[in-house]
Amino acid sequence: GFFWALIFLSLPLTLSSIASMFNLFGTDGQEFLYYLHRWTALAFACTAIICLYILVRRQIVSENTEQH
Repeated sequence: GFFWALIFLSLPLTLSSIASMFNLFGTDGQEFLYYLHRWTALAFACTAIICLYILVRRQIVSENTEQH
């Protein structure tokens, strides 16, 4: 689930960064792209941290159960 959330979030994160490099949008459009990139990056980072936490926790639990 979290992997696909990261894939889903990477699309607007990348496209907002690339689109802001072109002069296709006015000042309001550039500001929108900035906020879109900002909040998408925050969501991406939070999702990645949660995904890594779950993966590390599973690894630790599986190592502890193998020892007993």
